[in-house]
Amino acid sequence: MTSIYSRIPGTRRTLIGKDTLWIADDHLLAVHSNRISEQYQRIYFKDIQALVVEEPEHSRRKLVLGALLGVSAAAVGALGYSGHYIIAALILPLPIVPLSMLVFMAQCRCYAVTALGRYKLAALKRNEPLQRALALLTPSILEAQKKEEPPAVPGPSEML
Repeated sequence: MTSIYSRIPGTRRTLIGKDTLWIADDHLLAVHSNRISEQYQRIYFKDIQALVVEEPEHSRRKLVLGALLGVSAAAVGALGYSGHYIIAALILPLPIVPLSMLVFMAQCRCYAVTALGRYKLAALKRNEPLQRALALLTPSILEAQKKEEPPAVPGPSEML
């Protein structure tokens, strides 16, 4: 049996869950799964009014994490230089925490806006997969909306 869905680049993984996006002929499927259940959100291309991409404000967080990384690396270096090797070995893993937070921090957020609301596409949090996904989604959305004819609006002479 063949699937009607193709996977879109981009995945968001957490300790307990995973977000992915799938594309079909006429809709986008956002899947959020955790170890117990899966949630599906179907967004039809004809209903999408906009795809909004936001760059989150991380400047303060990056500054604090960078400072923590620098201070902990300096502490490890100073303790190692002064001969306190056991304490330096205990402090050595501390720079891993801010470094991993900097690496895994989202670079962007993407939303699909419809008349009913704004749906977060959590799988698209990095710039490179976002660009590849937009290259796949944009032609499909434009094609679905081109087929849709707007309803005829009566003119002023027809209203009388």
